[in-house]
Amino acid sequence: VKAVNCTFRNINTDDGSSGAAVYLQKATVTLENCTFQDNRARNGAAVNISRELSKFKATNCKFSGNVAVNCGGSILMDKGEAELVNCTFSGNSSQGFAGGAIHMNGDLKFTCSGCTFENNQAANNGAAVSLEQGTATINSSTFKNNRTVGETGKGGIIAMLKANGVMNINGSTF
Repeated sequence: VKAVNCTFRNINTDDGSSGAAVYLQKATVTLENCTFQDNRARNGAAVNISRELSKFKATNCKFSGNVAVNCGGSILMDKGEAELVNCTFSGNSSQGFAGGAIHMNGDLKFTCSGCTFENNQAANNGAAVSLEQGTATINSSTFKNNRTVGETGKGGIIAMLKANGVMNINGSTF
């Protein structure tokens, strides 16, 4: 599936499901110049990448005002591969566990290049990005005004939650 110049706005999964706008399960999705705004879900309010063999690429996309009740204000990634290029994440939040903008956990490979994370928040861990397992690489990205708001909040920008995750950060600004 390829989507270009699309807007996904005000999509809610009131039944507690994940990935209000996009849910990947052994699928390939490419997005260019798309906007995900004010979506709400239990996990991954805009996008949920949940199975091996899933491939997700977003270029020049904007994620703003998305809310996850649990994890991944914009994106929850459990397995598969994801590449984000020149994307903006602003004003997203996770009200539960982790990942105001993005939460990752599982057998995964994640790459983010030239992205901006601004004004995202998490109730507990990783206001911008949280990683439990897998490999994540962040290149030439900018992080501004992200914060945890809960009493046990950790990782105002990035949270590494388990020893089985690997995160490489290169040339980024905090």
